[in-house]
Amino acid sequence: MLNPFLNGILGRYKPLASYQPIAKRTQTGHIESSGFLETYIPFARWEDQKLKLLIGSEYWQRLDSVTTVDSRGNNLEILNALDIPSSTYFGFSNVLPIAVAQNAKYNCIAYDGFDDYFYQTTPRAIRIGECVLPSHFHGTSISSPQPLDQLDNTKSHSGLYSVKLEPRLNWQYTFLLVPASGTRGTKEGRTGNRTFEVNRNDFTKIFEPQVGKYVVSAWVRMEDLTLSNFSACSLRIGPHNFSPSGRSLMVGNK
Repeated sequence: MLNPFLNGILGRYKPLASYQPIAKRTQTGHIESSGFLETYIPFARWEDQKLKLLIGSEYWQRLDSVTTVDSRGNNLEILNALDIPSSTYFGFSNVLPIAVAQNAKYNCIAYDGFDDYFYQTTPRAIRIGECVLPSHFHGTSISSPQPLDQLDNTKSHSGLYSVKLEPRLNWQYTFLLVPASGTRGTKEGRTGNRTFEVNRNDFTKIFEPQVGKYVVSAWVRMEDLTLSNFSACSLRIGPHNFSPSGRSLMVGNK
């Protein structure tokens, strides 16, 4: 059982999109009497005992449209007027933005700086049997008996923590190449008898990349600064292995 009001599925009203009128403006040669709309079509009108939106006309141009919002009300994915997405990934219990991407859907971006694994806000009480939603992109140790034992605060790149890789200790991210369809039924069609039927598309998307080309980057640090190739560690994505190479860019990091 899941309370849709406590989890931000129902009861949070936010602007869905913004619109701008496309019309000529008056030019009189005097600033005090110029710039007025020559024509005006209302955004909506009352018709057949209900409010009818007129946003489908050429007069009203949609600007930004919100497609994904988390339970805290943060905008995670927005489409511009050309339907090009931009996404923001929030960390630290969905409080602070830690990654922003242009021309990318929210379920296709990921970032991990290892700094918010120990960050806790005051959570609400989770009842026995209640499902806990997975994080967007958090890794775990597949070798150590304690998953967070590999997080180390003595060495880091730009934050407070890093993952310490030792012989036979690996760090793994697991995700699926099966994104949700994104289709949600109407609220009226799924409410009845004081219950609400929740489906997968009601939840915030996690990292489920669509098949395509991606840019992947990672920082690796070795204690031996004389090495020119960090062949002792590699990044594996499916059947493919990638090893860092080249000169150290800053204090042993590549």
